[in-house]
Amino acid sequence: MLKEHVSIEANGYCCKTEMIFDILIKASAESSSREAVCADLEEVADSKTVREYVNKALGIDQLSEQETAANQALAACIPETMVRKRVEVAIDCHDESFFGKQESTPAITCSGQAQPL
Repeated sequence: MLKEHVSIEANGYCCKTEMIFDILIKASAESSSREAVCADLEEVADSKTVREYVNKALGIDQLSEQETAANQALAACIPETMVRKRVEVAIDCHDESFFGKQESTPAITCSGQAQPL
């Protein structure tokens, strides 16, 4: 389903598109990292190789579109018979300081009121 909505493509000699999706889905399902999954699995590409393909496919300027595509893929899997109503949720915001200085940082981060430590 994700292949229909997310545009990652890899046709290297050791890294294929299906492998990248398998790694990303496993990392997501286990709340793990791409590096940890690549270290755990045998016969998969190195995490650096996978990162290069993912970074190439998911440029910072396209993150919003890719997020929308991934959400559409997930929504397409929800059965029509499933009850659709509002749900109250809670978000756990952390108060860790971030001191990033790259030019692209404002495009991919959110800022808020500084909290005393």
